[in-house]
Amino acid sequence: MIVLDTTALPSRAPASAVFGAVAGIVVYFLVLDPRLLDPSYWIWLMEGDTAAEYLGWRFFRAEGWQWPPGAFRRYGLEVGSAIPYTDSIPVAAFAGKLASAWLPEPFQYFGWWALMCFALQGWFGGCSSRACRCSTARSATTR
Repeated sequence: MIVLDTTALPSRAPASAVFGAVAGIVVYFLVLDPRLLDPSYWIWLMEGDTAAEYLGWRFFRAEGWQWPPGAFRRYGLEVGSAIPYTDSIPVAAFAGKLASAWLPEPFQYFGWWALMCFALQGWFGGCSSRACRCSTARSATTR
């Protein structure tokens, strides 16, 4: 029988990581427009690289499932393309396609993805600052 020893795992998230995630969310709302979280608000994606990413998602969502998974034939030239080549965040694109029947039309997930990136950047920043703080305090006391 395999037993997992969880005594070495922390019982809760470090406060610095939670603070970092909250700070990341606050920065998101200071820097970006809150309308980006509206799944039906897609106009902001029609400039620059994000236009290709959004169009890749739209074509992928509109086509049936193909082999290999992620392929779609009506995007690009004669041979089609695949979702990783359009920079449409493949993990979110697959989840969106699976839930496509319940999602509004049009639908974009890029605003929520950006919010998650801001929060996770703050989270891991808090974790790494906690690790640096501990090693700096030890080295200062040994001098």
